[in-house]
Amino acid sequence: MKYPDITLGRVEAVWNKLGGEHGVQRFLSGELDLVEVKPQFERNEHGHILISITGLTLTGEQEINRLTDAGFRISDWAKSCLISKKKDGYDKCHRLEEGRQYQLGIVPGKEVEQNRTTAELRKYAAGFGYAQPLAGVVLRIRETVSDKMMEEMGFWYIAALHDPITDSYCVPVALGAYWSGGGRWVSAGQDGPDNQWGDDGAFAFVVPAS
Repeated sequence: MKYPDITLGRVEAVWNKLGGEHGVQRFLSGELDLVEVKPQFERNEHGHILISITGLTLTGEQEINRLTDAGFRISDWAKSCLISKKKDGYDKCHRLEEGRQYQLGIVPGKEVEQNRTTAELRKYAAGFGYAQPLAGVVLRIRETVSDKMMEEMGFWYIAALHDPITDSYCVPVALGAYWSGGGRWVSAGQDGPDNQWGDDGAFAFVVPAS
């Protein structure tokens, strides 16, 4: 037998998949083609969704104008981070390199079942060789990933665990892309090494070039 490992059960499964006798006849006569079904989202060997973005070196104020002109919504908390003039502000520390291609690995929060702190999530991501991102990746994620895509991924938000930016109330925060019925949001959440995150979101990290 040419294929010794094939069982009758597998043959029957293929037969049924083709639509039974009629489907098999159509396939053999060339009336029916097989088409490879590609996954909706690219994933790496760890099962993490990969997102590719292109860096822009816009200031925080320019980013606000760019996103709002395109119909995105930015929370006041996020705006205060983007226009911050402090030493840990967006303009000084978090702009991406113009034209650089970044590949991001999206780590679901639910993969870390306990002690889901910022520090532990970073440690977990480092185990895959991922690097800590800049806040600027969130703005490109928001433009790249639609609310529908985020919903299909199973996430309410994708945050970046970058070095925190101190907002206008002197609270350290991290930026994230959020979806809801109220619009396509860029928002921010209080952050710090011991900050606890829920399991309904995901976290973007940089996948170093091989």
